[in-house]
Amino acid sequence: MQVPQETQPNAAFRRSAWIPRWFPALGLSLLVWGCKDLSVASSNLDALLDSDDHLRHVAKVRSGWRYYLDSILDPRMFGGDSPLWQSKEVKVADPAYTALENLLVLEKGQGARPATRDVIQVRQCSRYALRSPGRLVRERAVLELGPHARRLGLKDLSEVLTQPPLESSASNGAELSALLAGILETFEAMLRQGDDATPTTRGDFALACAQVDTSRLEMDGVWRLLKVVETFGSRIDLERDFMAPLLDLSERLQRRAVLLALAGTTVDRDDMVRAANLRTQYEAFGDGVTAEALLRLRGPLEQDPDTRFGLQAALLQEDATLRELFGLLAEHGWPQDTVLIPGEIRENRFASLRTILSVVNESARFDSRTRTSAMQALMTLVPDGPRSIREDAWVAWWQTWSPLEVERLKEMAAQAGASTAP
Repeated sequence: MQVPQETQPNAAFRRSAWIPRWFPALGLSLLVWGCKDLSVASSNLDALLDSDDHLRHVAKVRSGWRYYLDSILDPRMFGGDSPLWQSKEVKVADPAYTALENLLVLEKGQGARPATRDVIQVRQCSRYALRSPGRLVRERAVLELGPHARRLGLKDLSEVLTQPPLESSASNGAELSALLAGILETFEAMLRQGDDATPTTRGDFALACAQVDTSRLEMDGVWRLLKVVETFGSRIDLERDFMAPLLDLSERLQRRAVLLALAGTTVDRDDMVRAANLRTQYEAFGDGVTAEALLRLRGPLEQDPDTRFGLQAALLQEDATLRELFGLLAEHGWPQDTVLIPGEIRENRFASLRTILSVVNESARFDSRTRTSAMQALMTLVPDGPRSIREDAWVAWWQTWSPLEVERLKEMAAQAGASTAP
């Protein structure tokens, strides 16, 4: 019996019958990978910032599906010596905007295991916070370091402020290369053996990771090692039990990177970045930051050698940084001090109020937003003071209140002296 014409396979169908069944799955994968994830953003950020700290206007910046074709789909899977697909460098109209866009993708943290995600975020944010020529990019990168400082349990910056890193040198580079070679060799052995790794293999791997003294590393060395850890993390979950030595090394490197980046950006050339640093340090380390900032403002301009947070009076006395400090005081009030006795605390607060009032009065030096933020801070710090952002109201209050407070401080000092007399 002859098959009706309408039920016969048409020629187009016969020609497409050879298409492999996995092509629809490939198409779906390309669609999914078209969305940017952590690995794509990290690759783009590596391509944008060159070794001379310049953002490149021609770089290998890729979308998700191009990254997929380059990195996941083997370009030689069908045989032959030349790749079937190779993304080329493209023109980047605004590299600072593109870098900022990719930093925001990093913030979402999608597309990577948690341990690898942390490595990528710390490496790129610390790198761009210190090296990017774009102010907005540095500012964003600094703000992103705060959650990592809390996650790593950092308390202050004293570790890097009292012991600066070694300078880069050929010997340091050779030493680091040797360490990297040892880690790579033992990592490959661990990867082959996995959970069944012999005690010898585990011991060699742990020794190779432990030999890296992160306290002696300068920033370029830290970034280089973090890049290696990031590459390892793309191959295996760093939280597997037999990867414990590498995970420990990763956390030590991240700790070093965050500390050096935060210490470096306290003296950034732009006031807005230093303001972001102040906010980040406060969120990471607590109100000891605002306590040190107030101390620096009312003290000498040179940096105190005992600083815990690297704050300098000369750099704090800029509009953006002052607004950030006053904003923190308005939001959180006086920093708590558990060391000083009540009389000393009251004396310090009096000196701080006098410093803040001096900002209110310096209309020629500070802009109106800074002076307004100072009065908003005063309304929190002085609950019984004026509920106003009028300068004359605060000046009048100070002229009435400060002489009385000076007398109270003298009385407290006399009582304290009498109580300690033999």
